[in-house]
Amino acid sequence: MFIKPLQYTPLQSISSPPVPETKSTFRETLAQALGTVNQAMEKSDEADNAFMSGRAESIHEVQIAAVKADVLMKLTANLASKVAHCTTQLFQMQV
Repeated sequence: MFIKPLQYTPLQSISSPPVPETKSTFRETLAQALGTVNQAMEKSDEADNAFMSGRAESIHEVQIAAVKADVLMKLTANLASKVAHCTTQLFQMQV
C-alpha cells in the first residue's frame, strides 16, 4: 500500500496586500439562492416537457433534474420555516 506524502504549499508572504473580498448583502445572497432554485425548477420542467414530447435522450436525466429541483425546493421551504421561527423568537425577546 502506497501512502502519498503531503504536499507543502507555502503561505503568502505577509508583505503582500490582502485580496479584497467581495461583500454581498443578505438580500443579494438570498436572491442568488432563490434564482438557483428557480433555474433548477425550470430545468426540471423543460426535461419533463422534452420527455413527454419524445425529445429526451434519457429518462435518468429527467429524473435527476426532478430530484435536484425537489431537494432545492425542500431546502428552501426549510430555510423559510427556520427564518420565520427565528423572527418570531426575536420578536418575543424582552429587552
